[in-house]
Amino acid sequence: MGGWSWYTGAAGWYFKTLTEEIFGLKRRGARLYLCPHLPSDLPEVRMSIRVEDTDIEIGIRLGFARSLTVDGKEASFIPLDGTRHEAVLTYTDSVAESPENS
Repeated sequence: MGGWSWYTGAAGWYFKTLTEEIFGLKRRGARLYLCPHLPSDLPEVRMSIRVEDTDIEIGIRLGFARSLTVDGKEASFIPLDGTRHEAVLTYTDSVAESPENS
């Protein structure tokens, strides 16, 4: 007994914080929204994820205006439709749109 319960959930909470709060991946039904809060010393990240049967290559980078492209087209979310997608989000420090406000 003792302190082991602290370690049991730590990896899960770390993963949840990283994906949802820092990278800003927010799932709403069959849509994936991006609302990142990257630290200033990490201006760009790339990741490959799979959400159910949808494979997604995501690039997130700091820029001068917020824009999301999915498969080369402007979008407001990434569809979780079982096909492969490439998404690039450019965002500003001061603009962070939440999926709840979209």
